[in-house]
Amino acid sequence: MEFEITRRFLAHGQTHLRKIKIRKINRPLLTRDGLRGQSRCGEKRQQDQKSHAGRIHPVEAEDNRTSPTQELPKVVVRGNFPPMRTKLLLTSIAALGLAFNTLQAGFFDEIKGDLIDVPAGDSPKYTALYFSAHWCPPCRMFTPKLVEWYKDFKKTHPNFELVFVSSDRDEASMKEYIEGDKMPWPVVKFDQAESETFRKYSSDGIPYLVLIDENGKDLTGQAGNEWQPPMQVLEKIEKIVPAGS
Repeated sequence: MEFEITRRFLAHGQTHLRKIKIRKINRPLLTRDGLRGQSRCGEKRQQDQKSHAGRIHPVEAEDNRTSPTQELPKVVVRGNFPPMRTKLLLTSIAALGLAFNTLQAGFFDEIKGDLIDVPAGDSPKYTALYFSAHWCPPCRMFTPKLVEWYKDFKKTHPNFELVFVSSDRDEASMKEYIEGDKMPWPVVKFDQAESETFRKYSSDGIPYLVLIDENGKDLTGQAGNEWQPPMQVLEKIEKIVPAGS
């Protein structure tokens, strides 16, 4: 079917009229159904728009925002798509949750499995790592003083714990050192004392003390720096760790 219309246009400063023939072509209308290149006839499109219309949340009819009563056609997806891999998705979610729990765990909770005689009760927020050895004369002189300080400090600072990290040459020497000085604090297992978990906080000399918070942060500025006398570190600990529960 053809139509004839008259169109006005301007050329060289004069207005002209020209008749143009237009042919009507029956072509299907494209719809937004989620698949590129898929089309349906206009009648089918109108039916789909009615059946899949959804009411949106009320917003003001202003600028590019829609009105409370406006209805929009839902997006319809058609085609052969592979099923969603539910098992893989659930595994990913579980892994994410595990990672989140690991991040949430405190430093002391993370090292519990590496300790001998883990104390009962809530995990402390502050942990002092004590690097020492039976063969070290300065260590043997300082440890008895540290034992007395620890017993007194723990009475008023329940959120604090001290952990012994041995630098001994063998496990027998470590046990002799622990029993001989009657160490009252938790001890890292001998085969874990050289692990990166603890050695990253160590220094180039012993006896050595460093205070760690529940996020694994060095609070005394010791780790990786030059050795500082342990008595000076104890003074820092007394200033940093709050008393009470």
